[in-house]
Amino acid sequence: MRSLMWGRLRLDWFGGAAERERLQKVVEYAPNAIVLIDSDGKILLVNAQTEALFGYSRQELIGETVEVLVPQRFRSAHPDYRKMFFDQPVKRAMGAGRDLYGLRKDASEFPIEIGLNPIPEKGGMLALASIIDITERKREEERFRQVIESAPNAMILVGGEGQITLINSQAESLFGYARSELIGQPIEMLVPHRFRDAHPGHRASFFANPTRRAMGAGRDLYGLRKDGSEFPVEIGLNPIPSPDEPLALASVIDITERKRAEERFRQVIESVPNAIVLVNQAGKIALVNAQTEKLFGYSRQQLIGEPVETLIPQRFRAAHSGFLAAYFTKPSTRAMGAGRELYGRRNDAQEFPVEIGLNPMKLGDEILVLASIIDITERKRADREMRKIIQEMHQGISVLGRTSGEIMDSVNRVATSTQETASSINRISSAVHQVKQGAVAAGRKANAVTTNVERTRTVAEEGKLAVDETMEGMLQIREQMQAIGESIIRLNEQTQAIGEVVTAVNDLAEQSNLLGVNASIEAARAGEVGKGFSVVAQEVKALADQSKSATAQVRTILSDIQKAMNKAVLVAEQGGKAVDAGYQRTQVSGKAIQTLLQSTNESNEAAMQIAETSRQQAIGVDQIAQGMETIQNASKENVSGIRQVEDAVRNLHQLGSRLQEVAAQFRLDDSGSEDSS
Repeated sequence: MRSLMWGRLRLDWFGGAAERERLQKVVEYAPNAIVLIDSDGKILLVNAQTEALFGYSRQELIGETVEVLVPQRFRSAHPDYRKMFFDQPVKRAMGAGRDLYGLRKDASEFPIEIGLNPIPEKGGMLALASIIDITERKREEERFRQVIESAPNAMILVGGEGQITLINSQAESLFGYARSELIGQPIEMLVPHRFRDAHPGHRASFFANPTRRAMGAGRDLYGLRKDGSEFPVEIGLNPIPSPDEPLALASVIDITERKRAEERFRQVIESVPNAIVLVNQAGKIALVNAQTEKLFGYSRQQLIGEPVETLIPQRFRAAHSGFLAAYFTKPSTRAMGAGRELYGRRNDAQEFPVEIGLNPMKLGDEILVLASIIDITERKRADREMRKIIQEMHQGISVLGRTSGEIMDSVNRVATSTQETASSINRISSAVHQVKQGAVAAGRKANAVTTNVERTRTVAEEGKLAVDETMEGMLQIREQMQAIGESIIRLNEQTQAIGEVVTAVNDLAEQSNLLGVNASIEAARAGEVGKGFSVVAQEVKALADQSKSATAQVRTILSDIQKAMNKAVLVAEQGGKAVDAGYQRTQVSGKAIQTLLQSTNESNEAAMQIAETSRQQAIGVDQIAQGMETIQNASKENVSGIRQVEDAVRNLHQLGSRLQEVAAQFRLDDSGSEDSS
């Protein structure tokens, strides 16, 4: 039957039987459904794929019009399309720009794609239609459309000539256009005017080498909305394979907020007091701040895109790439080079110590590391100074410990000495009190001596008067003068004794005066005041006793003189013979009495001086007593203060010991950093 069908065709132009056989096999075994029709639309030939695709047998189709395979809703218009093809028979796809459908025998429709190929024949033209069931493709396209529609980004499918073939709702929302306003329009209508002239060249470059990549790498991209406003975008390009023409799927993201965040980030980075360097996984510098420029002496144009090793001394560069790779293997926030000393290198090749903090950052799919760099030159200098200070502190604490122990020993000795001094002062105070009592007693005795001397002077004056009267009466009582002379002789002897006593009194006065001077000197000597006052007190006491004895003797002698004179008077009455001799002796006695009177006056003055000296001595001793009381109080306070000092020194010693313990735990390692166990 198949041979019959081929035989009925006027295929003389196919050549001989062998050629027709080959053509028959090619058509029969073609992977697509093949339908041969004439200009009237009659089906002349079908292959097995056509039978399988439409559900008709070959016999049912041969001789029928091709519209039997076209859905009812398209049949009325189909003859006109067929006529248009035969009027201009060229090889082309049927229904370009339209969705085509086939109709199966069971009346089910399915999407198809038809390729038309004109075949000239003697006396007319035939059309060979290659029909492909694109149901699966349509399903894939629908899934693709749904994926595109549900994408969170604006998605735009662009043909090789730049025409927009597909967009999603996100693209409508982002650019402000309806879908119908964009389909079929050039993609450049979404590009700002200042970039449009160059855009076709970029597009052609992409289609010449279609690979999945970000659009405009290294450049700032902007989109243009329907209202004329521009906004920053990020575009990802992905080539879509298509049998008809190359396609590119563009994913468009509005990065306005990201740009704002980047600007805020840039401002934060710029305002950071440390040098900031952003490095990508390739080890290239992506960003620096002003502090980096200032610290390293490079402009940021000199650094962006350069390897970060530019900022590292030559001797460390070889190993740095390994450290960088290790960091990106396990990125975390940490200090760089823990346990190692790090150095930076300035533009002038000068090296300086640095401290670097590393912080990973994820930008999209890319991981970068943000390095915060601090110049620690001053800190290193301060560490060296601190190390020196700590060493000196250790030495000082050691000296403090030894010194505090020595001070404590000294304070203990001082405390003991102070206690002994306080006891001595108490004893001295008691002695001074006794001296004061002795001085008061000496003053009283001196006053008594003064009184007695005054009485002696009075008696001497009376004696002088009596002698004068005696001399006047001598002439009358000559006969008694002998007896008076004897009495006068005894009186003279006694008068001499009085003179000696007076001399003793005078010596006593001089000694008292000397003792007063010595007392003044002793008062000025604070160290041996007790001993000095004790000696003075004894001397004053002895002097007082001598003065008392002398005055007693003067009183006795004067009494004897009075008796002798009385007796002389009686003798004068009884014997006048001795008047002349008595007269002469009376004159001598008068002179002696005169001398006695003068001596008595001098003794009186000396006794008064002794009394005054004793009074002043009592005042001085009283002042000394007050001073000693003050010294005693001060000594008590000193004892209390020394005890407090002893407690303080003991605490200081304990503190020194504690400081030594703490200092033994506080050390600096060799790098100058502090280490406390």
